[in-house]
Amino acid sequence: MSFLEKVKNGVNKIRDEKGVPISISQQMIHELIKKTDKVKETSVVIAEDGITITGKTEVEKLMIKKDISFLIKLLPVKMENREIHFKIEKFKPLNLNFLNKKIFHNPPFLSYDGNLIKMDVNGWEKVKKVPFGNIKNYELTDGKITLSIGI
Repeated sequence: MSFLEKVKNGVNKIRDEKGVPISISQQMIHELIKKTDKVKETSVVIAEDGITITGKTEVEKLMIKKDISFLIKLLPVKMENREIHFKIEKFKPLNLNFLNKKIFHNPPFLSYDGNLIKMDVNGWEKVKKVPFGNIKNYELTDGKITLSIGI
C-alpha cells in the first residue's frame, strides 16, 4: 500500500467514525426564524447552555392587535435523521401553544409539535453539500452549533 493510499484510508476512517463537521451560526438560525412573517425584531444567541431567542410577535385579541415581546430558551434533546429536536426550557411571558406555533411553525425547516421544536438542517446549503448521512452528534459553543454528519 502506497503512502497516498494510507493517508486516504486514514481520512476516510476519520470521516466515517466522526462524520463531516458543519457549523450552523447564530445568523443562520436568525434567518430561519425571520422567515416567519409574524415575528419581528428577533435576535438569536447560541451558548453552551442552549439557544436563546428574543423578539416580538403580533397577537390579536378582541379585534385589537398588539406586539408582545418574548424570550425563549431552547435545549437540544434529540437528533433524528437530519433534524434536531429542541425542548422549550424557558418561555416569557407565557408558554402558550398558539404563540409557539406562530413563532416556530415554518415548514419544512421549522415545525412545532407539543413542547418540541424540530429544525430540519437540510434547508441550509452547507448541509446539502453533504448528500448522505445523518446527524451523529452536535456541540453547542458560543455563537454556533457544530454538527457531525456521517453514516
